[in-house]
Amino acid sequence: MAETNSLFRQDALQTGFSPQAGKPMFHQPVPLWVYTSFILSVVLSLVLFAGLNNFKSSFAVRGVLLPASGVISVYPPGAGIYEQAGFAEGDTVQAGDTVAFVLANVEGDTRPGSNREQVRQAHLLKRHRQLQEQLNIHVRKGLASLQQLREKEHFLRSEIDQIQAEWQVYQQRLQLSTQETTASRQLLQQNHLSAAAYRQQLDRHLSLQEHGHAVSRNLQLNRQHLADNLARQQQLPVEHRQTSLELEAELAAVAYELDELALLQKQTLLAPVTGMLSSLQVASGERAHPDIPAFNIIPQHELLEARLYLPAGAIGSVTVGQEVLLNFDAFDYQQFGLFAASITVIAESSTDPRRSPLPVPGNEAMFLVKARLQQQQAGPQPQHRFRPSMLFSAEIVLADKALLRYLLDPLLRVLEK
Repeated sequence: MAETNSLFRQDALQTGFSPQAGKPMFHQPVPLWVYTSFILSVVLSLVLFAGLNNFKSSFAVRGVLLPASGVISVYPPGAGIYEQAGFAEGDTVQAGDTVAFVLANVEGDTRPGSNREQVRQAHLLKRHRQLQEQLNIHVRKGLASLQQLREKEHFLRSEIDQIQAEWQVYQQRLQLSTQETTASRQLLQQNHLSAAAYRQQLDRHLSLQEHGHAVSRNLQLNRQHLADNLARQQQLPVEHRQTSLELEAELAAVAYELDELALLQKQTLLAPVTGMLSSLQVASGERAHPDIPAFNIIPQHELLEARLYLPAGAIGSVTVGQEVLLNFDAFDYQQFGLFAASITVIAESSTDPRRSPLPVPGNEAMFLVKARLQQQQAGPQPQHRFRPSMLFSAEIVLADKALLRYLLDPLLRVLEK
């Protein structure tokens, strides 16, 4: 059999197939349809995501919860001066409770002697305020004086302690000086010390004795000051109480005269329904005006509604039936979440907060928007129920559209044109 010829040596061929050169690898390119399918699936996923997921456009305003029937305002029957009946802002009153009194008419009263009564009443009210202020000042001054006496007592005791320590040191020094003087006198008698040296020792001893007398006088003086201070501390409350009683007696006499004048004409303001007091304007001594409410009452046991106050720039973006999301200040958003409501009423005119106080802060004209709550409490517990006057932040949803619609709207508008 004939030998086969080869272009390469046999040893070169064996080296080429040796494991040291590695194993042969075969690669086949990925088909184009695989890339195309992957890209189409990604695009289709994005389109489905944009089409199935909605995006909400909204803005936030402040609001308050009030009964759906509204707040009841009670006006004084005429001009006069208010007198409180013991109720305060936020108190609950029953129907028929006396909330305040309106004393004799101050303006427009034509009864005989009314001017004299008005002048007397104004004078008594002024005197009453002056006496009350004088009594307050007297109390503050008494407390300040007592505090000063106590501080001085502390200072005197500290001074006495220092002087007593100095006196003890002086006693020790005097004893040593006396011994040295006695020894010097003996040495002088024995002619072992000169007269001049003895005189110097005697002068030092006499000087030390004078210093001791000064320390003793200073100690006695401070002890006397301390005794006077303690006596003054005992006397001051008595004097202060006596003056306070005199002022209180005069104050009571003025108050009695005011009560007598009030009995001449006192009109009673009653609570028409059971509810909570708000916007109370009946502080004692304040003037009553027939065109300004004396107080408002928020009725109890009525369905609450959300009242939002929108600025003029935002009122054109809301419509009846639009969704509103409420975040109450009293309920943690992370625990209770947002509460849905729907707009039922949009006011046609604005309210100026400078003329009519609003329950939410703001300096510009506001439009009232009412919204119906979908629930009357935040949770299952009784303490989770909504209450009148609760404040909240409202998120008004302007649009709720699919993300794909937001992307296509500009193109559709262009095509329509």
